[in-house]
Amino acid sequence: MKDKNSRLNKCDRLNVLILGSKEYPLGTSDDPIKSGGIEVYVSYLIEHLRKYVNLIVITRKFRYTKSFEEKNGIKIYRVFWIRGFYFRNPSFNFLSFLKAIRLSNDYKIVITNGPVATFFAMILKKLLNKYVIAIPAGIAFKQPQYNRFIKFFLYHF
Repeated sequence: MKDKNSRLNKCDRLNVLILGSKEYPLGTSDDPIKSGGIEVYVSYLIEHLRKYVNLIVITRKFRYTKSFEEKNGIKIYRVFWIRGFYFRNPSFNFLSFLKAIRLSNDYKIVITNGPVATFFAMILKKLLNKYVIAIPAGIAFKQPQYNRFIKFFLYHF
């Protein structure tokens, strides 16, 4: 009886999409540029939220990961991205956005992490009537690896 009630509760729960984490679960990346604080934060967030809502995560596809899998009740979709310093994040965020459009019937709320993911989520809000919870994680314009032009652009973005 308890299993049946658990299934019913899971079916009745709200579906939430998480955007902006470049690696989930932690430890799956084969990118020489290591993941940072957003990924650690999202791991903790997911661990807490999975008790209350159904979660969908869009993250990067690495060499030894599947394009889709379900782990601990969390649906994980992985998108391709362009390797390299300048294109890895923009390509990931744009392809995550396209995947979010394709999955639009599967969720009502988007939780974003970082300014670029929030930008794309606001488009989802306008186009598809989604609710957005923006978490101001990651201050990209303060990253030491970016040159002045990129920092200026990210600051104003």
